[in-house]
Amino acid sequence: MTSVATVVAPAIDITTLPCAAEIPVQAAVTPEFRRIRIGLGLALRSLFRISVSGRENIPTGPYILIANHLNWVDAPALLATFPELPRLHVLGEIKHIVKKPKLWDLVLRSGGIIPVANGRHDDTLRSHIDSALRRGVAVVIFPEGTYEEREGDVLPFKKGFAHFAVNNSVPVLPVAISGTKRLWLRKRLRIIIGTPIQPAAMTADEIAEAGRRAIIALQPAQLPAHGPHI
Repeated sequence: MTSVATVVAPAIDITTLPCAAEIPVQAAVTPEFRRIRIGLGLALRSLFRISVSGRENIPTGPYILIANHLNWVDAPALLATFPELPRLHVLGEIKHIVKKPKLWDLVLRSGGIIPVANGRHDDTLRSHIDSALRRGVAVVIFPEGTYEEREGDVLPFKKGFAHFAVNNSVPVLPVAISGTKRLWLRKRLRIIIGTPIQPAAMTADEIAEAGRRAIIALQPAQLPAHGPHI
């Protein structure tokens, strides 16, 4: 009987991963970023039917965008459909990015990522996000910290985004994403933008709860039908 060996990917030493301060915040719309954004938009619209509602609610100055998290396509869909300015910077797990040299090179040249290494205490992360907001960018945070198991479920929120809003006096923009849990060709994906939550006279706990309630309320009543996964 022939045994098949299991190939185990080598573990990544999180202490060697880049910290937040190593990727500069690009507040301006650079040619590289514009090319990436246009390319993402063309690719996603060729594969899916994307609708966006509530664009009038997007702040013109710095803000924190919070959204539920269903799949890898969530962040690219936001980058492709939101305005160029204020420019979005996504809080993302860095170990998945550095594994792909071409993607990592793209991030270094164009910016747009604020790296997080889960399991590592990164003293620079908080100050880096504060600095980004002071420079006028929008920071995208998925407060659930992981993918939802089922479409329409909203997991408990981590409260970090609320503290950033209070500390920097910037609004929190709740966004509901629908349809990305399972993907198939020409599937309808929905991005529903809610009313900004102003942090004045609110505690971080109150903002976190208000943000979660807003995203639950924004979820469409009719969830997407099932289909072949891609």
